[in-house]
Amino acid sequence: MILKTDLTYTLPGSRNLFSGMCNNLSHSGIHFSTQNALSAGNSLEITIDPKSDKIRPLKAVVEVIRVDADTGSTFGVAGKIVNYK
Repeated sequence: MILKTDLTYTLPGSRNLFSGMCNNLSHSGIHFSTQNALSAGNSLEITIDPKSDKIRPLKAVVEVIRVDADTGSTFGVAGKIVNYK
């Protein structure tokens, strides 16, 4: 499903919060853009917060499968959703 919405993510065990833009979401995978260079194999904890009192935020653990350089200083990240929180 094409989904253009903000997301945040952390590396497990880290308090640093990074941001990105979700481009595509399915039950088992996600594609998003970010300005941070990630590596295949990284594990991330992502949150997509619709900022609605009717829809809960989506929280999941994602394994980075592929990282592509987009235009400028952004990277396209494809990931496998390993677990929903």
